[in-house]
Amino acid sequence: MPEDDIYARLDRVNGWRLDRQCAAMPSLASLRKANSSINSSGNSGSKAAGGASGGMLELSDILHQASKMQAQRLSNQDYTPRKQQRPPSPSKDEETLAPAPQTREAFLAGIARNLVHLRSEPQESHDEDIHPRDRMRRVVIVGASSGIGRSLALEYARHGAELLLCARRQDKLKDVADACTAISGKATLVVVGDITDRDTQIALRDKAESELESVDFLVLNAGVISVRPIADLWMKDANRQTADSVDKMLSRVMDVNVSAPAIVAGLFLPLLAKSRACVVVVASVASLVSAPTRSLYSASKHAVEGYFATFRMEVKRLGIDVTMVYPGTVDTELRLSAVDADPGVPMAGSKSGKQSPDKCAEHILRAAALRKRSLVTPWPYWVAVVVHRFAPEFIERLAMKKYNL
Repeated sequence: MPEDDIYARLDRVNGWRLDRQCAAMPSLASLRKANSSINSSGNSGSKAAGGASGGMLELSDILHQASKMQAQRLSNQDYTPRKQQRPPSPSKDEETLAPAPQTREAFLAGIARNLVHLRSEPQESHDEDIHPRDRMRRVVIVGASSGIGRSLALEYARHGAELLLCARRQDKLKDVADACTAISGKATLVVVGDITDRDTQIALRDKAESELESVDFLVLNAGVISVRPIADLWMKDANRQTADSVDKMLSRVMDVNVSAPAIVAGLFLPLLAKSRACVVVVASVASLVSAPTRSLYSASKHAVEGYFATFRMEVKRLGIDVTMVYPGTVDTELRLSAVDADPGVPMAGSKSGKQSPDKCAEHILRAAALRKRSLVTPWPYWVAVVVHRFAPEFIERLAMKKYNL
């Protein structure tokens, strides 16, 4: 089925009306001009929006405030289809937003609400929308012993996939493999080892080649995180010992989050080309929007985003697709194994608005089956990513509040 037909079905299933909603969006030039105007107003807007939040609004508050603004906009908007009527070019005076928002938060509320109308995640699976070539068959998952990887393995098993799982913790990996076998009725293959180890990487590729013969989906999910402000380490002791410690932590994060997926994808390339497969890279919203206390982690996720964005273009001629996944806060054990975890220091941040790994896995499986370029989940993080393009300092303020800085 052509890709255009797939998205036409998605339009009907999810009720997307992109043209109608885009008509209500302000132009990019107007957004920039209004944002510049707000910046020049100094702190007056922040004081007006202060109240109990001290000038800070959570994303849920933004969306709530935006509902009234959007309703007013829709009541005054002419939605004659574009093909039938070309809207007149705005005059010079009309290039500014009117009525002008009184605060930065109010301005961004209007943008956020419009973005929500443009975004609608599927709430249930519709197998008829999935390309027949992308029925779940042979799937390799790296980092499958817990969290998103475990949920993905179980979800693929429900679709009858032949699975090859890889992780460090043998006992947990065996439990996941047994559960997958019980669900699908098919033997689940495993490779136990650290994915940064070359022997493990080669063993995984060789087992896929000998046992599966080809691969339809390669899911690169293994990862480690950092949870402490890097500035605190340097301010405590800016000496050789701290430098060695930071270097060691940075090397570990880069090895797991960047080098390992890059090497594994390369080793699997002939197999992937044979079946015109899809590489699923589980990155993070931190690949797109940095967060405090995540310096090392954000560095690695920006790097893996850059690598696979280029990799996608280079392997397209081989029939291989790359789906980048950017999860927000997911309820997993990832933070417990942070490279800079300190039992005596509480972790910054919160899991407010967290998504379950099972729900995240459902969205990932569907995005990969439809060969989507990217997926940001849950949807409020998608809004944050786009708003960050217009007003990065606003999103950074919200992030600093979330992480108690």
